[in-house]
Amino acid sequence: MQQRSLQSLFLYRYRFIIGSFFALIAFMALLYAAWLFIPGGLTEGEQISVVKSHTMLSQLLSFGDLVNAPYHLLQQASLHFFGVRLAAIKLPSILIGATLALLIFMLLRQWFKDATALLIAVITLTTGQFAVLAQNGTPYIMSIFWPALILALATSLMRAKHQLTRGALGLVLAACVGLSLYTPLMIYFYGAVALSLFSHPAQRLRVKRASRVSLIGTVLLIAVAALPLGVSIIKQPRLLGQLLGIHLPLRSPVEVWNNLIETYRLSLSPTGGHLIIPIISIGVMALALLGFVQIMRHSYAIRSHLFLAWFALAMIPLLLSEEGTALFFIPLIMFSAAGLSWLFERWYTLFPRNPYPRVFGLGLILCLTAITVLIGLQRFNYGYRYDPVLTHGYSQDIPILHSHLSRDSTTKAVLLVTDEHAAFYRVLADRGQTHYGKQLLVATSIDDAETQAGTDGTVIIERQATFTGHSPSGELKRILVNDRQKEADRFYLYRQQ
Repeated sequence: MQQRSLQSLFLYRYRFIIGSFFALIAFMALLYAAWLFIPGGLTEGEQISVVKSHTMLSQLLSFGDLVNAPYHLLQQASLHFFGVRLAAIKLPSILIGATLALLIFMLLRQWFKDATALLIAVITLTTGQFAVLAQNGTPYIMSIFWPALILALATSLMRAKHQLTRGALGLVLAACVGLSLYTPLMIYFYGAVALSLFSHPAQRLRVKRASRVSLIGTVLLIAVAALPLGVSIIKQPRLLGQLLGIHLPLRSPVEVWNNLIETYRLSLSPTGGHLIIPIISIGVMALALLGFVQIMRHSYAIRSHLFLAWFALAMIPLLLSEEGTALFFIPLIMFSAAGLSWLFERWYTLFPRNPYPRVFGLGLILCLTAITVLIGLQRFNYGYRYDPVLTHGYSQDIPILHSHLSRDSTTKAVLLVTDEHAAFYRVLADRGQTHYGKQLLVATSIDDAETQAGTDGTVIIERQATFTGHSPSGELKRILVNDRQKEADRFYLYRQQ
């Protein structure tokens, strides 16, 4: 009986397709859990984003504050169709995060071998840290999404063979470049791209041989896409500082150094702010350092020029504000992939024909990958559900209020809230008749709330608002609570008499 070779086995021939399929299923399940269940609340930044998204269309027509306009327009559409609820607020980030994961995997497959691309994608994307970034209903993820999209389109454009395909990709790329300029910190990414273009001989030659008509058309399309932003900056010059990541007053060098030390110290503890620290595991950081060394050794390559320039220019916004950490995400993944690729090549070079150590090394890497992912998922599950520091940063008020308003039979409700939260709850009130079938009003004082409620309305008092002013005259009917140990009483319902 003839013995079949390893390459003829079905599982071996389609191992990367099968692995990619299971990785995709795991990632989508994780993203779904982060979307609706974990952490299950809103941060202050997400509430601010909702307020800005609510007026973004009018801001666009009047050339107002257009920073992060593409994201806020998407969020405004989501709020319009689905209401001010947890899923609708986070939906744009979820869709962008899923697209970002596919773009990163596509870039990894184009620049590295399939085994390296799949393992790095599993390690970095099927983790709780990435899921939390993807479910965050703020424009933060756009600083990661746009570079990945631009690189994917540029790589596809350079590899396209048909003229029609190249033209279509060029138009899409130019439009995306123009729209990405609305996102803060993108100027540093394009500075790195320009630096790599003019510092590498092959790239300079490619630019010189490019059609002048195509270059002029590309520049014009970018200018048209970014024209509203330019007018907005002329009217409000302070917006340029936001796009550059400059927040006044500037931090002193001592403060910057102390912040970096504090960030490193927090990386040894489980939590910090709204995220589990570190965002990237220590194992991935070790791979990234190894990959950085390899890229430095092969600095003549085009991608090495790009990522080294990217890494250098990303230090500028990092020193200006904490938002600069977003620019390190893509280079960190690519450095990790370069480090893992070197490990594979080095191990296989030591044992070019002996299958046993080759299989042993691959099995060891797979075990380390599984351990890294499982530990990350466990920290994500328990951290964002039970850690007091993390859970305190995510408010469950909107899910609680949405559940009550959906079941309540009254036709009028007045929300008594603090001045800090009034703008956010007015966005909710604007969609009250459409999504809840009742009139919603917002007040910041008990007298105004009772006057607006009349004799047939309900006054819903936010917990923070109960500590200001006198008690309402109505009858206390219900207290809306969450599942937290402290400050569980979130809203008090009074029925007017």
